[in-house]
Amino acid sequence: MGYFQKYSKYIPLQAIIIAIFLIYIAGLSFSFIFFAETFFPPPDENHEKTYVTINLIIESTHPDYLFNHSYLTNVTINITLIEHLNNTIGIDNWEGRYYTPGGWFVTRIFNASENSNWSWRIYFHLPGTQTWTYAPVGASSIRLDNEYFIKFSFEEG
Repeated sequence: MGYFQKYSKYIPLQAIIIAIFLIYIAGLSFSFIFFAETFFPPPDENHEKTYVTINLIIESTHPDYLFNHSYLTNVTINITLIEHLNNTIGIDNWEGRYYTPGGWFVTRIFNASENSNWSWRIYFHLPGTQTWTYAPVGASSIRLDNEYFIKFSFEEG
């Protein structure tokens, strides 16, 4: 009886052990790649952002209610401006009026309430631009999907 014939009954066992070892190596490789891509995403422009930076300015030029507050915050992308206002200054520090097509329009922030001559207006601009754009919709209709400068301004007129 030759050497090969004597140990040929162990060939299936050796094949199974080698297969298990190769599957283990492949699993480790895929785990490492998954870990690296999850915690260190490639700097790809198509990689979707999950947070945006919002610079929120709340100012009043009313002689009885002069204030100017600024808040720089990272927020989850696509929350509404009203949610951000709730998280930043608190739900008790503002009031509003709901209009079906435009959402919530702010009527009071802190102690400055709208009256016949004074009203709250929302303006925004993107970083790198200097011109403020008036937002003719309510704060609940504005989605924070970009890096914005947003200004709530209490103005006469």
